[in-house]
Amino acid sequence: MAARKSNQATLAVTIDVLEKVLHKDLKNYEEASSDNRWDDAETAYELADDRMKRLIKNYELIIPLLDVPEAQQKYLVQHEEFVNRFHKINIDWGKNKPAGPTRSAGTPTLQVAAPSENIAPPNMAVAQPMIPMQLQVASGPTSAAHLLPRIEITKFDGDFHKWKDWWAIFRTLIHKDHSMRPIEKFSRLKLHLTEEAAGVISYLDLTDNNYGKAIDILTGKCNKPRSVKADHYIAITGLPS
Repeated sequence: MAARKSNQATLAVTIDVLEKVLHKDLKNYEEASSDNRWDDAETAYELADDRMKRLIKNYELIIPLLDVPEAQQKYLVQHEEFVNRFHKINIDWGKNKPAGPTRSAGTPTLQVAAPSENIAPPNMAVAQPMIPMQLQVASGPTSAAHLLPRIEITKFDGDFHKWKDWWAIFRTLIHKDHSMRPIEKFSRLKLHLTEEAAGVISYLDLTDNNYGKAIDILTGKCNKPRSVKADHYIAITGLPS
């Protein structure tokens, strides 16, 4: 246990350092490309590519060691933010790099091995040890649609009047995305819930199996329109909806 905690601490420090230097590399690329300084842009791009891969590797190592779902989600969110930023410069560099042979680098993919049974954290179901979890962002210029103007998913607060429209967007962009594993969808779901909606599933750990349970809870609670008369009664009595 002590060794595991020490390993977590070391990885956390390494990740923090890599995130800071990667942020600087990405910023340097953006500034160089905006000024058409393509030699400087290429240098920044190659540094960002190398550090992005190292950062992904450290995310892969630390996530299975964490016992708290919220801590796992923190690194999943950080991973997504950096992958999105790197993916943008990957597309930009593909469009603007000078003609000639250059090495190609696709957007890195997070491969998180599920913890084996002997180190599985409490209340987290692990069906098969060492099943890779991919937090996939497609690579290459052909995936530019992922970064074109997006339909934003607003946060859902539990108001069933807003449920139909919110669920239509979330279902289209996340729920029906077959490239994502349930645990990834669950992470996105938690990010887009607030207030009462977040509270009703707060007791569920971040696992593949619990994503379906969370959706069932939300649809069961919100997908049952009440009559106008019932809404009026709830409003004037101050009863919880």
